Amino acid sequence: MAWSPTPEVAVVRDACEKMGGHTAILVTIMDNGTFTTASYGRTKALCAKAKKMGDALHNATMLCHTIGPEPTKREIERLLKASEEEG
Repeated sequence: MAWSPTPEVAVVRDACEKMGGHTAILVTIMDNGTFTTASYGRTKALCAKAKKMGDALHNATMLCHTIGPEPTKREIERLLKASEEEG
């Protein structure tokens, strides 16, 4: 993977290695309602896959965070379409 010195990626990397994994994604929701997503993959290819999964998870979290825990089928389809257009 490309080295990332950010604290968020360091936390995900450390947790992944301690758990014996090769890929990890972390979503952190703060008290003020904001959230962040960080991903890690042991190799460049795994890192790319983790980023894609992390982006999808970020979008899903954003959707649930803004419309509630039970999105409608229409809202899910809108999110999936937006994700496909991005990537």
